[in-house]
Amino acid sequence: MDLACLSVHQDFVSPNPAERYKWVAHTEKCIEIAYALGIPCIRISSGRWKTIADFEELMKARGVEPVLPGYSDDDGFNWCIESIRACAVLAEQRGVVLALENHWGLSGTPEGQLRIIDAVDSPWVGAPASRRRIPKASYGGHWQRLAERPASLPRGD
Repeated sequence: MDLACLSVHQDFVSPNPAERYKWVAHTEKCIEIAYALGIPCIRISSGRWKTIADFEELMKARGVEPVLPGYSDDDGFNWCIESIRACAVLAEQRGVVLALENHWGLSGTPEGQLRIIDAVDSPWVGAPASRRRIPKASYGGHWQRLAERPASLPRGD
């Protein structure tokens, strides 16, 4: 049986470089696992601010949370972009595509996904071809732009 995608979790949104490095190393390990198993794609996440501790509350807020005091959205995006760029190097070497998920956090909107994907600027980083988690009001031209940067087609969509 062929596996189309390995779904993994990481969280690159942290002011602590050691914490981000931990998640880069985890993602690189997952790339190696995907490579060894012949899986062409892994789904990754951007991470989130973690200012809403309770998952139910996070879902009520539709995955949108306040930024950590003393930081900005730009900080979070820069950390995420830097981390995914680092992962994309090994992804390219192993031929494994990184599909940036749109669950919540910085990549929870089409604008956030595109900001990260465009800034990473690697053919090995794209968007899963799934719009079920994107509010319909957000589709607009962003869905077309995401469709131009495909990574994989998740099962069930």
